[in-house]
Amino acid sequence: SEHLVLIGHPGDAPGIPTIGYDNAAAVELALDHLAKLGHRRVAFLGSCLAAPSIDSRLRQEAFAVSLRRRFALDPADWIHDASRLPAPLDRATDFTLLEGRWGADHFCQRPPERRPSAFLAYNDEVAAAALQRLLESGVPVPSRASVVGIDDQPWTRLLATPLTSVSQPIEELGYRAARRLLDQRAGLA
Repeated sequence: SEHLVLIGHPGDAPGIPTIGYDNAAAVELALDHLAKLGHRRVAFLGSCLAAPSIDSRLRQEAFAVSLRRRFALDPADWIHDASRLPAPLDRATDFTLLEGRWGADHFCQRPPERRPSAFLAYNDEVAAAALQRLLESGVPVPSRASVVGIDDQPWTRLLATPLTSVSQPIEELGYRAARRLLDQRAGLA
């Protein structure tokens, strides 16, 4: 690990210098945006895997804290994740499209007064799947429900209905990782 820097989270590879992304700040930005639009019932679409990614867990934890603080809502009622399934998914197969659809279905089955007016997904794939499912179910987006993802993947610009997404500062993370590598090489880190 002498000349190695990981872009991710310190828990991913103990002992290797890490440049991380602030997942809590991303969740706060998304919730700020939704609150400014007037949303007060926001649901989180989390991972349905038995062992979700660190990003998914951190984003869900930040959502739970912020939801309670901002809207005085019990996060257990507003998070869709593996706990909502008969058994969590245990394979690494890409279930993100199903996760978004299942989450949208779960919340749309509620009585109208208990339905979310907005959805925050742990990534863009889940957000796009939820967006598609809402549209298929006759829920007009964005006039009746808003959907926000995190990561701001370039392919989201190709969606027929635009997806709002919190951007990760990829260039900045790459710059900081390169700077850290150069500092290591020069004996400064």
